Amino acid sequence: PLYRAGERALQNERDRPRPFFTSLEAQEIRNPIMSDSTAGNLPEVQLVQYVSELQLPLMQQLVDSDLSEPYSIFTYRYFLHSWPTLSYLAMEGDDCIGCIICKMEPNHRGIIRGYIAMLAVRNDQRKKGLGSRLVQRALKQMYDEGCEEVTLEAEETNRAALNLYERLGFLRDKRLVRTPSGLYACVSRIAHSIYKTRKNTI
Repeated sequence: PLYRAGERALQNERDRPRPFFTSLEAQEIRNPIMSDSTAGNLPEVQLVQYVSELQLPLMQQLVDSDLSEPYSIFTYRYFLHSWPTLSYLAMEGDDCIGCIICKMEPNHRGIIRGYIAMLAVRNDQRKKGLGSRLVQRALKQMYDEGCEEVTLEAEETNRAALNLYERLGFLRDKRLVRTPSGLYACVSRIAHSIYKTRKNTI
């Protein structure tokens, strides 16, 4: 593992009942119109929930041009058809400038676990808070649907992604090794607990 909190300290933190979102997020939860229409420094960008396969080409084009790992159309459909409410597009007019694709299901311990499969922001729209907003919006939806923890994988060399997730409260948990096209790549699995107002046993 890259680093982990002590089990006792981690358990104490998990047992502390508290809301996950900041006061600003709480305000946005009460006002979904503001939450959807404001994305950091991008006042004209709207976060739109996935509702139709007509949106799929916009997401696929963005992800394929931005991420190092290519996906087939069947991978997109697996996530989007099974968990459509957990995916969002950041739209500036007719242009998709960011998107996030997630899933959520019970793990082997019966914990409802979310997974951030894809997050992409167009190059010219980075460092404006849009990636954070997409993640926060997806986390809110998972929270609303009963999710208890969220995981994702990020390449160890992708410092921008690691910094983004750590700022949002994710912790690096495991170092994975995989072999795409015969090449080894170190991948960090980052785990994040969504705190609810009631006590969770994670």
